[in-house]
Amino acid sequence: MRYAQVNNGTFVRHIFNEIENIEWDADNKCSVRKLTDSQKTAFGVFKLKLVTPPEFSPLSQVREEGDAVLIGGVWTQNWTVTSLSIDARQTLLLEKAKKQKNAAFYSNVTIPFPSDDKEIHFRNELDRTNIKDKWSMAKSLMDSGAPETQISFRPKDGGKVFMRADQLFSIFTTIAIEKDFLFNAYADVIFDIRAASDTDELDAAETALNAL
Repeated sequence: MRYAQVNNGTFVRHIFNEIENIEWDADNKCSVRKLTDSQKTAFGVFKLKLVTPPEFSPLSQVREEGDAVLIGGVWTQNWTVTSLSIDARQTLLLEKAKKQKNAAFYSNVTIPFPSDDKEIHFRNELDRTNIKDKWSMAKSLMDSGAPETQISFRPKDGGKVFMRADQLFSIFTTIAIEKDFLFNAYADVIFDIRAASDTDELDAAETALNAL
């Protein structure tokens, strides 16, 4: 149960805990539960009517519980929704962009192996390095005229799989192109967020971020 304390019709404070001891005056220190009805009246303690919080956008607004208000003779919970400052909103959008970018770059990548119908899964940054190393190895073999040389993998999933240098080079090049596209797209959005000077520009940057 929530309560509000009021003095001469003016909101004083919220009482969130009905079992916590509160000093009401020099002679009374107890929880709301232990107050008599006459004491509640004397100290201006009323049950608070709770309402459904309004919807808001966490990246552009802040929702806070304000002073209780008297509606139809009942002290009622009151929420306020205000717009974030440009700086605060930029900070939140940059945090979101960083998390979203990391998720895009370090999410699971599944590579099909055409020769034996197996797959290899790359799940983390260490595996990304492995992709680069294998690509470099494949390129070196192709440059030396040995495109059919088998390159082996020992993925985290266990076992051992192989792929020809030319096949590996083609598949990993496609992955690299896709990652480069993402890198540039996120770089553009992050630049736009940092450069934004008004709400419209931040709205546009957020829309672009959500589209990635």
